[in-house]
Formats: sequence, structure tokens, C-alpha cells
Amino acid sequence: MREVVTVQLGDFANFTGSHYWNLLDASAEYCHTHGPQQENVQSHVFHQEKLTEQGQSSWAPRLLAIAARDSFAGSSLIGSAAYAENGLRSEAVSWAWDGQMELHETDLIARSEYNELLETEDAEPDSPALGNAIQGPLERAAKDLDVPGAVTMWTDFIEVLLPTKAVFTLPDIWHGSTSFGGFTQGMGILTLGDREEILDRARLLGEACDSPQGLQMLVDDMSGFGGLAANILPDLKDAIGIQTVLTFALRATRDAPARSTQQGTAQAQWQLNEALSMACLSSETSLFTPMASPAHPSNQLGLQWDPDRHYHTSALCAAALDNMTFPLRAGSPRSTGSLTMAEVVQLLAIRPSANLATMSGRMPAPIIPPPTAESQQDTDFRTPMPQCQPLQPPCMAQWTPGLQASQHTMLSESLTVRGAACNGTSASRSMTEEYLQQVYMTEGLRCRRHTCVSALGMQLPLPFPAVFRNISAPQMHAAAGALSIHQGLQQGSAALNKPRSCSMLSRWAASQSFGPYVDGILTRFQEAHANSLGQTIIRNWECDEDIIAAVKERLQDMIDSFN
Repeated sequence: MREVVTVQLGDFANFTGSHYWNLLDASAEYCHTHGPQQENVQSHVFHQEKLTEQGQSSWAPRLLAIAARDSFAGSSLIGSAAYAENGLRSEAVSWAWDGQMELHETDLIARSEYNELLETEDAEPDSPALGNAIQGPLERAAKDLDVPGAVTMWTDFIEVLLPTKAVFTLPDIWHGSTSFGGFTQGMGILTLGDREEILDRARLLGEACDSPQGLQMLVDDMSGFGGLAANILPDLKDAIGIQTVLTFALRATRDAPARSTQQGTAQAQWQLNEALSMACLSSETSLFTPMASPAHPSNQLGLQWDPDRHYHTSALCAAALDNMTFPLRAGSPRSTGSLTMAEVVQLLAIRPSANLATMSGRMPAPIIPPPTAESQQDTDFRTPMPQCQPLQPPCMAQWTPGLQASQHTMLSESLTVRGAACNGTSASRSMTEEYLQQVYMTEGLRCRRHTCVSALGMQLPLPFPAVFRNISAPQMHAAAGALSIHQGLQQGSAALNKPRSCSMLSRWAASQSFGPYVDGILTRFQEAHANSLGQTIIRNWECDEDIIAAVKERLQDMIDSFN
């Protein structure tokens, strides 16, 4: 059944994961409500069937999330076992001391109002009266999540039911208080017992699959979680019984800190982490894709978000991830172009030392121009339609930080478009495919290419940031088939902030631009390693010279492969 297991490591990865699972849940719910004739998404690829405490069947993510202590709030959606692990219990320390002991315990982290209301609704799923009564407060609580400071934990807005052992907390790493910013700090963090516990949980996920096709890993790579991922990944592959791994290196910020920040310490840490991640993680994975939210809120997408808020930036990363990986679960008369993970790797990983991919896209997707009278009469498709513009900047945004790529440097790509619109209505699959063929001819680029098209747009969950407020009324009218609005939530123009669904176009590609990109990473790494500040950081991280030499060799091999 080509199942995929997902592993998330780190706070921003778990923020992105919460949005990602909410998006998948919204898509599955739409399929269940409207029937497979609308969109038959293969939910079993990323989910497994579970029974709730009420004995009802539900879909739970095939997920193992690794987090720091105190990095998530209590929730019955996660399970009592994981919640109990999130704090320090007296029995966890009593074995080390048999004398007098005084223990001070802090209160458990409060749940968000949205989470509390969601649990109330889930407690009586067969009560229509309760569901109707709670819907208004639930919608208002979801809207309030967008208030600055309202979301502090990735569990504040997650909607899906996670299995009891889906979350593993690192015993010695406390969120916000433990220094864990160095990549190599995570390489030896696990005790033998912790390592076996993680692998046992991963093994159970693998055993629940009929035919697992691979592992999808979301990781905060610019921290100790990146080193932890690189260290445990070989054992995870053995435990699950797979070899194909897609790694998404998620970054809360796109750019390195300024030189003046803490006398350059933060900048040096960034330069070292960037190289360590690129070398160590990419060597253990089948395909490595660095990702961050697009460069600036005032960009060409017409979206508005706060680049300093994880709730916003992780939502954009999750939307891109959802669209990129849609071919892995596509399968209906209204969509075409499904792929397996092995096929994705075969398409985008040029060779083992050139297994990097970039992501660019547009949300909402470009409006398909209506056919002109001349184009309808013209049967010679070798001549591009004049109104089809290349899908490149400035009409596209770059989700891969620091990479300057264009279609001219593209080696291969997986292009996915969902819910495209034309003349204010949803465009058919055939119309979208014809439009893309015209775009390809306009760009004039010949490369290996896979195209996945779905007539249905990306279904957005209730707790999703109000990032569409910059889209004007004329734009909304033109994109009527691409953006549909939650009726009744808000009145007037404010309703534009809460779409039910959104079109999106993504280009997941291999590019020759990675040659100079990796060369820049290696140059900055060598500069940081050569100065006294970098040497001090490396010593503090307990990063030995063998690792440094291996990083330089790996990066040089990658540069040579792309050049």
C-alpha cells in the first residue's frame, strides 16, 4: 500500500508538522464528505487507522515526533503518556539520591482555548447538539490564534489525533533553557535506553505498514536536532525496513544573523551549522531539500505574514510541503501524475553526491488565461500562446533560502498544481495540463519533468493564519475558482482572511544552481573554521577535526557533481 512514515525533530519542524497534518486532515475530511468522485486521496499513505477512546475508527498519522521537554502543552490529542513525559517526575530522580530531597514542580503548561474546545467536541462525537453549540466558539478561538503571542506551542493548534507514543521527549533538553544550538551537540545526546526507545517506536510504525516505501523527515537542521537526525537516521531506516528517505531541512529564518549580532557569534554558528547540515544530513538521505518561508511578506504572492512568528512561517512551509508531496498520495479521476518516493528520488537526485532539491511556488496559483479566438483555432501547439508567461520570478517565490535559481538552470522537476482557476471558475484538469504545456514551450527548457494536476485545490483547516488579507477584491473575483471563503466566520472584506481552500503551484527541482550554492557554504565554513571565534564554537560543540575534514570533503564532492 506504499505507506510513508514521518519523523519530525525539533520545535519548528513540529510547528510545520502540526500545520501539515491539519492540511492532510482537511483534505481527507473533504474526500469523506463529498465522496471519492470529487477527490480520492490515498489517506493510508501517511495515516494508519486507529480506534478512539470511544471505540470509533479514525485516521492517525504514521508519525514519530522528537521534541524538547516543555516544548508542547497538554492535549488528549497527543495522549496522556506523552504529556506526562513532558515534565520531570519525582520518581525519575529519586533513584540517584537516598537522602533528604525537596522537589519543586511547576504547573503543567496550559492548553490553548482552541485545543480545550476541540477536546470538548471530541469527548462526545455523536452529539450533534454539542457540535452545533461549540462551532461558533471554536471558530472564534481559531481566529484568536492569529493574535500575536497567542500561539507559543505547536500543540496549540493541532487538530489531528496522535497515537500515544507518537511524541518522544528528550530527557536532558529543555525548551528555551538548554543550549542545543550546535549541530554536533545532538550527535551524542541519546543514551542507549533513549535510542532503543526511539527505534522501538519507529519499528512499530514500520510493522504497521503492509509495504512501506520510505521515510519522510522534517528536521530543524540548524541545531542539535540536525545532528541527532544524522546520527540516528541509519538505525531508523533499519528499524522501519526502508532505504528511501526524503529530508526537509526546515528553517525558521531564511538569512544568517548580521555580523554585529553578539560580536558575530550567531553568524559563525549559522555558517558552521549550515555546512554541517548540508554535508552530514545529505549523505544519509536520498533527497535533501532545504526550506524556509518565502523571502518577504510584501512579495509577489499577494500574501501577508509575520516572518518572526512560527505560526505564520511554518504554515507556509507546510503548505509547500503538502503540495510537493501530493503526488505521493494522489489517485482519482480528478487528479493525474501520482509518484512513489523512489520515483521522486530517481527524478530529482542526479547522483548520490548531487541529491539536493529546491522548491519554488505560488499560492494561490497563477490564473489560467482564457483561450483567445486565435488560440482556439490554432491546432499547432508548437507555437506558444502569447498570454502564457514563464513560471519564474517575479511571479514565483523561492522556498529554498539562499538559492538563486531559474528555469534555465533546472535539470529535472516535479511540478504540481492543484485547484487552478480560469474565468472565475475552477479550471478542468485538461485545461490546466494544456496551459502547462504552453508554459513549458514558452520557457523553452528541455529537462526531465513530471507533472501532477488536481482540479481540487488545497483544503485549508480552520486554524490557519490569515495570510490572504492583501489579496484585493478584483484578484479574488479573478480567482473565484481558486479561493473559496468560509461563509459566516467574518463579514464583508474581512472574510477574505479565511479561505476554505486555495490553489497552489509548486516546482520541486534539481538545479545546477546548487553548484555555486554549496560552494558558498563551503567558503563560509572554511572562513568560520579558520578564525578564533569559530574554533571556540567548534570546541564547545565537541566537534573533532575528523568531522571537519569529512564535511569539507563531502561539500567539495557535491560542488564537483553539480559542476
